[in-house]
Amino acid sequence: MKSIDSIWDDLFAYWKENEPAFTQCDSATDQEIIELEKYLQPQLPNEFKQSLGRCNNYPKDPTDIQKSSCNFTGGGGILFDINTIYELHNEYKEYMYDGGAYGKIDPRLDPKDIVWSHYWIPIYSWNCDEMILLDLREDIKDQYGQILYLDQEYDTLGICTNSYQEFLELISNAILDHGAFDRNDMKKIRERVLKNIEK
Repeated sequence: MKSIDSIWDDLFAYWKENEPAFTQCDSATDQEIIELEKYLQPQLPNEFKQSLGRCNNYPKDPTDIQKSSCNFTGGGGILFDINTIYELHNEYKEYMYDGGAYGKIDPRLDPKDIVWSHYWIPIYSWNCDEMILLDLREDIKDQYGQILYLDQEYDTLGICTNSYQEFLELISNAILDHGAFDRNDMKKIRERVLKNIEK
């Protein structure tokens, strides 16, 4: 697995070569990361903090492609910056914690009747319904910091990758290979999660 720094180095090199409008990626300050961690309460995984320190403003629109309200960008989704994480975390805390359990749950998640948790941090969106969450529940021990896939339309929740670093590399590999983390890439995640659930 590549390091966080090498993942971003490869992405920056790719964008500089292939995206004329790309200039730089704004990084989060140490203070911004400390304040985010204080707000969220649990400790953030080191690779996630390191990534924010390299790029807090994911190049959403390097080629000036029009974005929809659901954050489509050139056929792909976006990684959230710190401000968006605050905003969505607050929204989800208010509107998604309704006491109802998810219908389709990856059996590796425990307990099996999980409802919305304050310790799920939205970090990526493919569209209005499909989200990627950083799982910071303290009771999951070695799985702390795993990445979850949530499909709100189909009430589905499952493990996407074992770490943020693994998820970021997955995005990077898709961008370096075919220019975007696109619909087919997200479809593969969805199918893998559903396959695990159905076992």
